[in-house]
Order: sequence, then C-alpha cells, then structure tokens
Amino acid sequence: MRIELAQVSAVYPNLTIGPVSLELGAGELHCLLGPNGAGKTSVLKAVLGLTRGAGTVLLDGRPVGLGARVLRRAAEWAPDGTDPLPEALTGQELMKFHAWCGVSGEFHGERAMRYSGELVDRLSLQVDQGQLIGSYSFGMKRKLQLICCLMRRPELVIVDEPRNGLDPVTADELACVLHEHRERGAVIVAATHDLDFAERESTHVVVLVGGRLRLAGPKHEVFGEVDARHRYREWVNL
Repeated sequence: MRIELAQVSAVYPNLTIGPVSLELGAGELHCLLGPNGAGKTSVLKAVLGLTRGAGTVLLDGRPVGLGARVLRRAAEWAPDGTDPLPEALTGQELMKFHAWCGVSGEFHGERAMRYSGELVDRLSLQVDQGQLIGSYSFGMKRKLQLICCLMRRPELVIVDEPRNGLDPVTADELACVLHEHRERGAVIVAATHDLDFAERESTHVVVLVGGRLRLAGPKHEVFGEVDARHRYREWVNL
C-alpha cells in the first residue's frame, strides 16, 4: 500500500492545522515530531475522519475522502490516552470484540485471537482472565490498547506516543513487533516526542511546528550527522 496525503488540514472553529502533504510507502515507519500543540495528532485524526478536515488522501494513486470507508478498513489507531477503553469489560472480552467486529487488517476471528495471544506474551500483559480493564494500571491499559491496534495486522498502523507507559524491555519488544509489521509491508505512522525512538526505529521523519509542516524526508537526510536533540532545537526555533 502507498498512501499520499495531499494538502490535508485539521479544521477547528478558530484554527486550521496544516496543510500537510506526505507520501507514505509500504514498509516505512514515519515519525511525526514537533512541540506540544504542533498538530501531530490533529492531522492524523483528520486523515481518519475523527475530526473535521480538508484535503485528499490517495491510496495507491486513487483519491479517497478523509475518513473514507476504504481507508478505515485499512487502518488501526492507538491514541495516546487510554480513556476510550471500556473499563467494564475484561481485556479478553475487548480483544474478542476487536477480533470479530473489526473491519481492518489481514486477520479476523480465531486467527486474530491467536495473534493477540502472542502479543500478550511478547508485551508481558499479565492479567487475570476475569480482571476488569478499569482495574488495570496505565501501563497495562497501554499494552492492551497496542495489542488491539495490531492484532488484526492492519495495512496502516497509526500510533500516538508508542512507548508511553511501557517499561524499557516491553518498549524494545514493541519495536520488534513494529519492525515485523513493516517487513510484511505495513505502513506505520507514529506521532511522538520520543527522539530516541525516532532515531532508532523510523525510516522517515516529519516535523510539524505551529500547525505547519517544517520539513520531512528519510531519517538520514533529516537528522544527518548531528545529534537529534540539537537538530530538534534548531527546527522548533527557526
């Protein structure tokens, strides 16, 4: 899958963020960087139709609307916060819901559940079968959220702050899982403040400042030979 964002903006009553134009290719991991309020999450939500937006998305060269059904069938999103999780369900019940009721991805039903079990082990989500999500710690909720995002093996994975709430070992294992998804051709987009993650895991870097695209390109071109933190200070202070 190849995805092109053509002049995509997130539109609020007194603010427009963007426009942003990007090309996202199969097997790539694009990190969206920028200070708080730069518009990283807003642009992604506009692409998925979760907030009002303007512009066009092209899938393999074919124009589709923001939030179009064909786009939603290809994508899964793990937001940064865990509030959307239904706290009156168990983790197993939520994973079953995603396995049988979701529309995205290569896996469905029992196949998705088998893969979710693998992810539970790899991300060390240790919970009792009957434990309600409302009693989970923040880190446990975050792991469950990531598992639900990845378990159907979607073509487009959008993750907000992928390592937030994870211990170092689990964060490294998540990086391995994301790499495996890239190897099978998935497109991954991560909005983050985590420069270490961007340096280690991304193939491409996108910088947003003040709701505008500052620069974008392959990681080695954007970071160059200079320390990422030094470059980041330059970008946000230009």
